[in-house]
Parts: sequence; structure tokens; C-alpha cells
Amino acid sequence: QKLYFLHKHYYIFFYFSVEASFEEDVRRYLARKPMTTTEILRKMTQKRPNFPKEDIMPLLVNILKRINPHKQKIKGQMYLTIKTGN
Repeated sequence: QKLYFLHKHYYIFFYFSVEASFEEDVRRYLARKPMTTTEILRKMTQKRPNFPKEDIMPLLVNILKRINPHKQKIKGQMYLTIKTGN
């Protein structure tokens, strides 16, 4: 029982550290230039080839909800961006 308890907490810690790393990357990408969700997803899958794509998508959705980037339509496509505090 204790071993399961430790594994459960390790998994939760691992998940949040991965999510924090993903969020940092997404913020950095969107601060540089406007990107579509497809472009962000492509960058994330290239950066972490061993991470399953079906696990990246829910992470990306949660991160985008949390950071609430500015949305703008350019030539019919929705682009996301973050304004830096400069």
C-alpha cells in the first residue's frame, strides 16, 4: 500500500513537472511570434519524440486555457500569441 502511495505521488509530481515544462515552452513560443495550435503541437512533438501525441494534446489544451493567449485570425486561420510585459 505504501509503495503504491509513493508511486502515485511520484506520478503526480512527474506530471506537474512535465506540465510546467510544457507551459514554459508554449509561453516562449507564443511570445516570439503568433502560432496556430497545429504549429505548437508540431513543435512539442518534435521536441519530445518519445512522448505520445495523444498525451500532449490534453496538456496543450489545459495550458492554453490557463494562459489564455490573445487570439487573432489571419487569412482564415486562428493564431495565438502572448504579449510580453515590456
